Amino acid sequence: MITHLTKLWIAQFATVSMGVLFALTALASNALIQPFPKGSRQQILDTYHDQPVMLVLWSVACSSCLKELELISETLQTSPDLNIVFVSTNAWTEFSESSDVMEKHGLLHSDAWAFSDSDIQAQRYEIDPKWYGEVPRTYFYHSTHHRTGLSGKLHESHLNKWLATHRLPSSTPFITVPTSTKLY
Repeated sequence: MITHLTKLWIAQFATVSMGVLFALTALASNALIQPFPKGSRQQILDTYHDQPVMLVLWSVACSSCLKELELISETLQTSPDLNIVFVSTNAWTEFSESSDVMEKHGLLHSDAWAFSDSDIQAQRYEIDPKWYGEVPRTYFYHSTHHRTGLSGKLHESHLNKWLATHRLPSSTPFITVPTSTKLY
């Protein structure tokens, strides 16, 4: 007969095993993508304390996400000091696919994370209780960490508007578009 303590031990063992497997997979593929367990969003915000930051949520199976990664990659080539954090919403078992996509877009050495908890719904809720998992999803955090969310593909006009109002002092312009698009 399986006792309550045995069930808890099995659940804890499974969680630890998944984390170890995730870490080994990361080492094997030379990836720099970090696991995104509970508390990671706050850790990211603490890292970028008093600085604007973009949080980009994406998936390997999302064609709009892949186009968005390309746009952001181009932006980072001319403005490498931008604070942009990437979070793959794929299950931890798809870590190698996420790593391959990041590498293809030249983003492997960016601040990159991947969902690593078995309860993906809880991870989404921690990021935003009103977000139900649609991707691409981008959060524009102001230096005060007030945020604006965008569901759907990030366009040059969105990115340019954010860059114009939240650029770090050493950044140089990337894209010039009319400022008629009101995002903030």
